[in-house]
Amino acid sequence: MNQDIKIIRSAISSLPSVGIIQFLKEKGFFIIGSDITENSSARYFVNDFFLVDKAVPATEEKVIEQYTAAIKKYGARWILSGPENEILLLAGHEKEISINNCLLFHPSKYILDVITDKYLLYRELKSVIPQKELCLLQDFNKASFFSSDKLILKPRNGRGSAGVFTVKNHLPELIDIAEKLADKLYIIQEFIDGREFTVDVLFDNNGGLLNAVIRERLAISSGIVVSAKTVKNDRILEYVDSIQKHFTFRGFNCIQFREENGEYYLTDINPRIGGGCILSLTASKSMADNFINLLHMNYDKLNYNIFDAEERTMYRYYSEVYV
Repeated sequence: MNQDIKIIRSAISSLPSVGIIQFLKEKGFFIIGSDITENSSARYFVNDFFLVDKAVPATEEKVIEQYTAAIKKYGARWILSGPENEILLLAGHEKEISINNCLLFHPSKYILDVITDKYLLYRELKSVIPQKELCLLQDFNKASFFSSDKLILKPRNGRGSAGVFTVKNHLPELIDIAEKLADKLYIIQEFIDGREFTVDVLFDNNGGLLNAVIRERLAISSGIVVSAKTVKNDRILEYVDSIQKHFTFRGFNCIQFREENGEYYLTDINPRIGGGCILSLTASKSMADNFINLLHMNYDKLNYNIFDAEERTMYRYYSEVYV
């Protein structure tokens, strides 16, 4: 049994988190859930739970104190965080966390600062793999040179669909938006109205690539994948290989692409276990075994560069918990 390995899984109010919690508990791990609210169905799936403040600069010291106290109380060996803002905050205190024999299942702060900023990511990989043209909102006049009539606006930092919307490539409209969004912490990018793919990639603690599983997102509801299927695509795997040679990743990361006219364009890199990652773990025994061995620190049992997965389709539905 793995009960001696205790894992803190944060943001458990996110509906897809239950699947990962159940997977880990079935493998015998002791899961401590954390969230900013107690009103979560996932509380009834974890072994124990603690409240944590929202990870923002004003609460940074308190959040670290809360996690440090939980690590010491439970003897937690890993933190699997969810929101990018919390991942970044924790990564900034990685040395402090590691003193207590706890590891972060995420890339280093240096890598996170680039991949969680869509503008910096675009510039970093512009000559490496295909990406649609992008500019800062404050440089909205550059959008007039984009080939697309439809644009997408996203926060420079953020996850999911929060704060994301589409607009016409029309200068007066862009001027109006720029005036309303005074902080201008947004990017403008050419819109791609094509199929969406997520690659779940798993790395060891030193950046070695263990597994990559591609899934096509078939249906989205409120930003959550409710239907997806695993697929094979050599072109996407080539791009993933180029990206992983450019950055040193750790743990699970989700690399997202959209297709247009047979080409695949990078849209995001999320440094966490994705909402649909449970499909990849179900479809790939090697990924599941590597994940478990990594968490159990059986590093000699890890298998590298495995890209095979069964063709599986996942459908999600709501289920109730009564207490």
